[in-house]
Amino acid sequence: MESSIVSSVSLDTGLAALHQGRYQEAIGTLEAFCHDCAVQAKTASREYLRAQMHLVKVYEQQGHPDRAIALCHQLSSCSNAQVQIWAQQYLKNITQSEFIPLSQDSFPGAALLRKLKQLF
Repeated sequence: MESSIVSSVSLDTGLAALHQGRYQEAIGTLEAFCHDCAVQAKTASREYLRAQMHLVKVYEQQGHPDRAIALCHQLSSCSNAQVQIWAQQYLKNITQSEFIPLSQDSFPGAALLRKLKQLF
């Protein structure tokens, strides 16, 4: 029983760190929480799924789209239908944003596009 109390506190601590912009601390705490849930065979719990969803978001925001995508794939096959739908939609958004150039200079034809903008 004590370990579930510790895990619950870890989730709250991770979410607080996330909301306060302490992203690396949030990632570490949420990953530890998820590990504890896996060890305790509680991967279907609401709290575990919530932590996983927050990890997807923070991974993407912190420049780790590969980790976010992998976690979305995992969540898209979980037993919770709402989480499946969320993961599939989020995965679609992540993969679409992967193909959007980060700057005008990062794709072929960028120089031509700048010249056209100057003309018009």
